[in-house]
Amino acid sequence: MFDQKITDFNTESADSKDWVFLAHDQLNDGFSLLVGNRPLLLIENHRYFSRRPYHKQKLALVLTNQRKFATEQAAKGRRVRYLITESTFAESIIKSIDDLGAKSLTMMEAAEREMRAELSSLAANRDLKVVRHEGWLTNSDDMKAARTGNNWRMDRFYQHVRKRTGILMEAGSPRGGKYSFDPDNREPWRGEPAAPTPPTFAVDDLKQAVLNLIAKRFARHPGIIDESSLPASLEEVEQYWQWCLDNCMENFGPYEDAMSTKSTGIFHTRISALMNLHRLLPSRVVHDVSELDISLNSKEGFIRQVLGWREFVYQIHRATDGFRKLQATSCSERPGDGGYSNWSKEAWTEDTDSEPDPGVDGGACPDYFKADNPLPAAYWGKKSGLNCLDTVVANVWAEGYSHHITRLMVLSNIATLLDLSPRELTDWFWVAYSDAWDWVVEPNVLGMGTHSTGDLMTTKPYVAGSNYINKMSDFCAGCKFNPKKNCPIARLYWAFLDRHRSKLEETRRLFMPLNSLAKRSDADKELDRKTYSICQKKLRDGDVLVPEDFQ
Repeated sequence: MFDQKITDFNTESADSKDWVFLAHDQLNDGFSLLVGNRPLLLIENHRYFSRRPYHKQKLALVLTNQRKFATEQAAKGRRVRYLITESTFAESIIKSIDDLGAKSLTMMEAAEREMRAELSSLAANRDLKVVRHEGWLTNSDDMKAARTGNNWRMDRFYQHVRKRTGILMEAGSPRGGKYSFDPDNREPWRGEPAAPTPPTFAVDDLKQAVLNLIAKRFARHPGIIDESSLPASLEEVEQYWQWCLDNCMENFGPYEDAMSTKSTGIFHTRISALMNLHRLLPSRVVHDVSELDISLNSKEGFIRQVLGWREFVYQIHRATDGFRKLQATSCSERPGDGGYSNWSKEAWTEDTDSEPDPGVDGGACPDYFKADNPLPAAYWGKKSGLNCLDTVVANVWAEGYSHHITRLMVLSNIATLLDLSPRELTDWFWVAYSDAWDWVVEPNVLGMGTHSTGDLMTTKPYVAGSNYINKMSDFCAGCKFNPKKNCPIARLYWAFLDRHRSKLEETRRLFMPLNSLAKRSDADKELDRKTYSICQKKLRDGDVLVPEDFQ
């Protein structure tokens, strides 16, 4: 039924001209905008999905869910216009207003800054009425409580929101006597208790049509599609969420920072992609977990990820206009490909002389450490010789997913130690992960993962040597390098501290490692610098690191 460019459902039932446009990441009929059976416009924008080399798994997830949502709404008797287009969103909306004879077209504010910018002219001309996005649990007023001078802090934000909402609060105090149980949630996982296996889902005709579309229209895109792991219908989403509640939550807390070759998710739910599409509402997720009879450290740890960090990064992205409001921050002119052209040896965009779509650019480029080395092919699947990096990257291109600690302490950590371009790394996350949108990746990578925004939202860079990776994972056991003897990540850590000492001295939280750095011998410091140079050159050239490189 989606073979045509325009598909209409229930045309005979629609007498209202008061149409609603929902973006592809607003797929829920619990929003007040849809009360009263108002007719619905959905746009499947192939031009948008071709803007960057998005992972095929991400394309499959978004397109199957959007198409399923359309059929579900039609089955409820709602008139639905489903438009498949190669035009911009603005062009498609203007054409739809004319074709439908709509008296008005209303949308919830887009979560993506990029879409807000693209549609800003329509909103200014009142062709499109924009109302508040109801999917978020917090607002700009909550950010005021998180502000300290020119900076924002998540712990202040989270505590304020807990107090305001009453979630996990008793008589005005946090349940269990403290707001965060993070110190209790740092256990390595060695295979016990056993990690649950996520459910699988049948491939029906609608899913198969999307798979065929991707094979034809998006064949150049990287990544592997695991069609059996695609929840798309509301029934499948409900089944998946119930599986998460039954199998993941009890053990989520202690092992949320653990990494393993045996399981990419361990006890992580992987629901971030569905929440970011609003197939699962964050309010529902927080409520359901708060009602579970599980340990408090697991319950609070999970809720903090949603009510705390997820909301915080969205609000800080909104408040800073995607970091464009930062002083002396430049902006890339065109959408980045995350190093795709270096890896594939061909440009992602064929016509580099044409103007980008209105309102669309390549994002802000804050760079606290002045890092500008290109992303090596190791992030696109070429072996680096570092088992931790190679394992996580392989999993990402196989699944469009890895959990938050592998993102922070392997992918971002190694990139930061190598002075890789924060903007290019951010674009890589944007294209590689199924849950990635601008409001997700820019705060998480520019702000936290690489500390390129300075202390705007974090008090220190999250960098570590081989000891942390060895403690929290089993990656080192399968590596040709020994974490206690010759792993280059150890020396990369010290070389990073030495290169950026003047910047790092600005934070008191790094007093101890900087003090240890000062005690290192000149010979060790020279080996640290040599290790950095060797890693930079070999990875840039696509070569594999071996222990003999550092003897």
